[in-house]
Amino acid sequence: MRIINLHNDCRLGDNVFTIHFLNKYLDSDVLFNYYVHSQYINELKKHIIGENIQIHPYHLVPSDSYNTWIGRDGFYYRKISEYNFNLDLFYVDFFNLMSSNLELSPKFFSNTDLLFDNSNYEISTNKTYDYLIINSQPMSNQFNYQGNQFYYLCDLLTKLEKTFITTQKIKNYECTTDYGMSLIDIGNLSNYCENIIAVNTSPIIRTFTTQNINKINKRFVLDNELSYSYNERIYSFNSLSQIFDKL
Repeated sequence: MRIINLHNDCRLGDNVFTIHFLNKYLDSDVLFNYYVHSQYINELKKHIIGENIQIHPYHLVPSDSYNTWIGRDGFYYRKISEYNFNLDLFYVDFFNLMSSNLELSPKFFSNTDLLFDNSNYEISTNKTYDYLIINSQPMSNQFNYQGNQFYYLCDLLTKLEKTFITTQKIKNYECTTDYGMSLIDIGNLSNYCENIIAVNTSPIIRTFTTQNINKINKRFVLDNELSYSYNERIYSFNSLSQIFDKL
């Protein structure tokens, strides 16, 4: 069996994307040793679907390890504008580059190959919601996060008699942390929500599913420059206040 060592020094979202890439090689005769920071190991293990992916602490990275960071060799900074800053289209290109560099057959041919299939995961709550609000604070300055605006959003939705659930606790409003949800649970929960309002941080990644991609009524992405191109019902804003009149 061939052994490939890989690592990523970045945050949780980058590593979720890498595991998604590796899962595509479930049936290959390759053992992947993936090195990440220890605080992400337990969460990432939940995303692995095969026995040929092993996660290890980052301080054990071997010298022959392949760096899976999108910014390696300046790739992200050179290419993202070519895709009109749509992260889904960029990742298809980036994953194909990874496959080529690692001498693996390509697995991503369109952005639909990036979608997650959550059909094998049980939902942690049997409720449905008008809105899933991913208000987790971004850690890479990709969005000018103002917590008070999310307080206002929740109060506004309550006045509009809309049901919703957040990913970071606000007052006594329902939150995924009330149920101990993982990123996979949040992704599964998104299949039972009519709309999504999401800071473009790690919990958003698994909300792009084969089950909901054409069912979500409105998907608001909060990011200073990035968006997604799956369909015309994805709206991008760099300020939460810009969506208040669109609820």
